[in-house]
Amino acid sequence: LGGGEGTWGAFKALIEADESLRDSVETAFFTFPTSALRIPFVSSWISLPIQDLADALRTEIDYKYGSYEKIILVTHSLGGLVGKHYL
Repeated sequence: LGGGEGTWGAFKALIEADESLRDSVETAFFTFPTSALRIPFVSSWISLPIQDLADALRTEIDYKYGSYEKIILVTHSLGGLVGKHYL
């Protein structure tokens, strides 16, 4: 729980070090809250539904990577569910 870019360790460095990938593959990370969070001025804690996280992923991909010809999602754990709902 609470994963982020650090969860992937050397993944980005390995892609960048690979001669067959470094010029054709770009890595990016989508980080999202994985546990209950508290919204300011609201007295309760909430967990974001997976579909809301998937919608946020869609927005980020559309906004930042909308011109890309191909996108490959590499996911783990809850990110796998988010990715599945995105697709």
